[in-house]
Amino acid sequence: MWGALEKIAIRESLPAPLTAGESIHGILIARQLDRGWHNLHYLGRRRFKPYLLKQFYSVSTDAFFRWQNEARFIAVPHTEGFIWPCEEWRGGLISPFPEGVLLDSWLEKDAHSLEERLAVTSLLAHEIARLHSSGIAHRGLSPTCIRIEEQEVFITDFGYARCDEWDDLWTDSALPAGDKACVSPEMLRGEDGGFHEDVYAFGTILHLLLSGKTAFGFIKQVLRPVIPRHVAPDGIPKMADVPHQVQELASACLSPHPSQRPTIDNAVSILDRFYGRESAKTENVSIPTDDTTGVNKRKVMVFIKDDNRAVSLFDAVLRKASKEPSVFLFIGLIPNNLPSGHAERFKGSLFKKLGQGLIRCRAKNLVWSLRVFENTDPERTALELVNQYQPDLILLGKSDKKRGKMAIRRGFQEVFASNDIQISSY
Repeated sequence: MWGALEKIAIRESLPAPLTAGESIHGILIARQLDRGWHNLHYLGRRRFKPYLLKQFYSVSTDAFFRWQNEARFIAVPHTEGFIWPCEEWRGGLISPFPEGVLLDSWLEKDAHSLEERLAVTSLLAHEIARLHSSGIAHRGLSPTCIRIEEQEVFITDFGYARCDEWDDLWTDSALPAGDKACVSPEMLRGEDGGFHEDVYAFGTILHLLLSGKTAFGFIKQVLRPVIPRHVAPDGIPKMADVPHQVQELASACLSPHPSQRPTIDNAVSILDRFYGRESAKTENVSIPTDDTTGVNKRKVMVFIKDDNRAVSLFDAVLRKASKEPSVFLFIGLIPNNLPSGHAERFKGSLFKKLGQGLIRCRAKNLVWSLRVFENTDPERTALELVNQYQPDLILLGKSDKKRGKMAIRRGFQEVFASNDIQISSY
């Protein structure tokens, strides 16, 4: 019964899927592609140029983070070798349609020589090195985000990516593990491995291209989340036509200890000796820089709920940003006492309000970050966050006087009364 109620609530919370013939930002939807796990994917065309549209279709908090995190790449100039969003709309993201074929499909399509496979690995190492030297850790590398087009390699899906210039949306939350065949032991434990995470994932891809098999079979993938420290990758068979240094590199990248893994620059140096190609690129990614430290800026904490007060709060945020330098931290708190079905409706409405408000913030180039917490005692969690971040100003929605009981926001007012922090309601 409760499962049925949850499914009904989820369906009610999700947007209507796009249909062929609809137009988004002048892009005509041609058809829906294979559905993603938390997004619907569509092929669209504008002036004969193909685009990929991703429509957020989930009540997963982590998936919402990935949507908002990847949206920040819209401000990053297009860079050869990487595919990230170039526009956004109220329902999701728009990016150039990915070129080439997925790595898995490329391996299955034709019989590629070992030299061809390792040449691809060398190109991939160059692309990862460019990200790292630009201050970007992908944190989600797997064969599903690597595409190959002739002698070019492209990296996609930057939802989990961390950039030195941006606040990490998962700062106060465990970063969920991605592909169990590629993710590092530390990420399986909920830790952020950063650049070390990418090196480990690169090691699993190198293992795949060397041996033709994943480093972790099905049984090991099932066991890895349970005992991540104790499930070792399969060994790579010794191959006479593979240089000893390359085989050692594959093993070193898969070390369970991050400090014992080589840097991606080390990998580039080794692979280039034997498989380097002239097509490898060297330019860094140009990241627009914003001062996210709060130095000489007003630190504003904004509590967003699932109701119509969210619009007034984002209006207030935009007004304040136009008057004085500010950094904003948006907070969404999902109560732990919502009955089955209501939690899904709450999250669906909250994500819609946050998503539409953050689009407005990005359009005005505001400096912002986001925290969303599930199963919380809202007042206690709010107080902990205020004590942790010590904002200069707290923005709350006004309490609803029509309700017979005290609204949560009035409770927030009482909780914050002991703090010497300015509070404004809208």
